[in-house]
Amino acid sequence: MNLNNPTISIIVPVYNSSKYLRNCIYSILSQSFTNFELILVNDGSTDNSKEICYTFASNDQRVLVVDKSNGGVSSARNAGIRVSSGKYIMFIDSDDTVSPYLCEKLLAYIEQSQSSLAISGYCFINEIYRSHTDILPNTNSFIDIKSFKECYLNLFQNRIYLSVWGKLFLSDLISSKGIYFDESISLGEDFLFLHTYFKYMDKFSISVVNEPLYNYYVHFNGLSKSNSVSRINKTRMLYRHAGELYKSLNIYEIGMYCFSIYYMRTLSIVLSSLNLKYNESQKLFRKACIFTETTEALGFINRKSPEGLLYFLTFQFHSLFMLRLMLLIRKIKIYLRDSNNLLKRCHMH
Repeated sequence: MNLNNPTISIIVPVYNSSKYLRNCIYSILSQSFTNFELILVNDGSTDNSKEICYTFASNDQRVLVVDKSNGGVSSARNAGIRVSSGKYIMFIDSDDTVSPYLCEKLLAYIEQSQSSLAISGYCFINEIYRSHTDILPNTNSFIDIKSFKECYLNLFQNRIYLSVWGKLFLSDLISSKGIYFDESISLGEDFLFLHTYFKYMDKFSISVVNEPLYNYYVHFNGLSKSNSVSRINKTRMLYRHAGELYKSLNIYEIGMYCFSIYYMRTLSIVLSSLNLKYNESQKLFRKACIFTETTEALGFINRKSPEGLLYFLTFQFHSLFMLRLMLLIRKIKIYLRDSNNLLKRCHMH
């Protein structure tokens, strides 16, 4: 272990994650490969996450704490990148855990093939079940854009290209090209960072470790009323960014097909979470159906797969059903209110 010259810089953004943070850090410090620095970026936590970070730092010289005011996950990761000194960079979320062999195996694969990126499979875990995603059986690498393009659909559907965790990046490439997370957005920042990294690879070569070495936890928090409308707008903006990146990577058709499915699913989830007044919901549903991004997304899906029609019908049916349900509830509330007022007047007389 070389404290002055670590091979890997592991960056963990931390914000009010005291419930999960210890398990996350323990799993990192238990790596079979030990020559790394662990950069814990406390992003203005208001719970005891900061104290947990400093406790680990006092007991292990490999742990470095960066304490900053709250700026979001992108800001925290960028702060970690700026102080990192490793040859490689890895990102881990503070509520996740990793296999003891994550660093060892990703490093072995990326150095053996001299590739620009190494990726691993993961375990998806929530309160109900867990599942393994091994990426692609019998695939050890992508050596050019053609092989990458052929497997893009499978990898996208498995969330491999929607996140930066479970991957090993070249520090020199990130610093020389100025690749940072966009702090002006709060949706899809991982996707944009990763695909920008693809864009600047000197040699398009990706090593694939077909083992679930990262444990990705999903906690049921739900979408709030206050962020539903803004999330729709953020998803539309992300759709545009995706189109630009796919053109630069020369995978526009398959890329936009994948992202169109993601866009429609996200839109449906957000709309189903709405808890607004009927008139506001009606207006938003109407707008969502005629958004340029929505019509384009349905067009990409239709050209690629018959399920495009199903998406359209499901989306329209869902919208119509929700509107009618809200209208019915509104009428019932009005009826009950008027009936109650009538009973009160009768009682007074």
